[in-house]
Amino acid sequence: MQDEKKTSNEHFIPRFYQRYWECEDKGFLWKLDTEYPRKQIRKKAISSNCSVENLYEGDINNPDNAFERLYGAFENEISTKYKRFIEGRSCLQHINEYNKKLIVRMFANISSRHELNLYRNRKNNVLSSMFTLGIEDKKIDHRVMQNFVAISQGGVIDEDECILIDEIMEYDMQVLVANKPDIIFSDCIIHQMFGREELFFPICPTMLAYMTKNIKNMNGQIRKITREEYERYIRYLIEFPCVTKLYASNKNVLEKIRETYYNG
Repeated sequence: MQDEKKTSNEHFIPRFYQRYWECEDKGFLWKLDTEYPRKQIRKKAISSNCSVENLYEGDINNPDNAFERLYGAFENEISTKYKRFIEGRSCLQHINEYNKKLIVRMFANISSRHELNLYRNRKNNVLSSMFTLGIEDKKIDHRVMQNFVAISQGGVIDEDECILIDEIMEYDMQVLVANKPDIIFSDCIIHQMFGREELFFPICPTMLAYMTKNIKNMNGQIRKITREEYERYIRYLIEFPCVTKLYASNKNVLEKIRETYYNG
């Protein structure tokens, strides 16, 4: 039997999600790198963007792609539903429970799989995630991390292991809509997790999910984003040191951000 083909190029932000920000050149998006003094803006291939070689392999010398297969199954299952929501947004007036759970599952999946969330469990020499149980100092083994991915796909595992999704579902949600592709995303979504009163999740270049515990009875509104809300979201991103790269489908959007926030 032929060996199953394995990959070492493992993405912590799914490619199907990044493709919503595809620029005029197919397969590319625009990137603002804030780590360098010149704050360079250039195109980046989605195929190699937000990925790390052997990121999810517990044993690099014997990679099994276990996480890749689970994440791949999640992406295959959710991508069509996600696309259907985005394309049908104009027919919706509010977010129902089904669509809220859809957005939360994407948010939770991307948050849990980010490279800053992963660490080596030295005892078992396997990969672990501190957000599977939401407890930073708890040692979590490979099986529990796999279970978390299964939960993201709708499977039922021990209740304590899906605390991340349960936590986010407690927030009230609105979807803020831009007239043109102004919404950006960052290389690090997990900076905002537990304990914060408000959360943002970029759904696509024209849609931003806003979640809060401060404003009750938002009724899952879908409404136009205000200039103040847009600017608050940008400031919200750049205040975190772990956010080092910003992405957009339009180069002009990043140039304005660079001029406004990084030239001072």
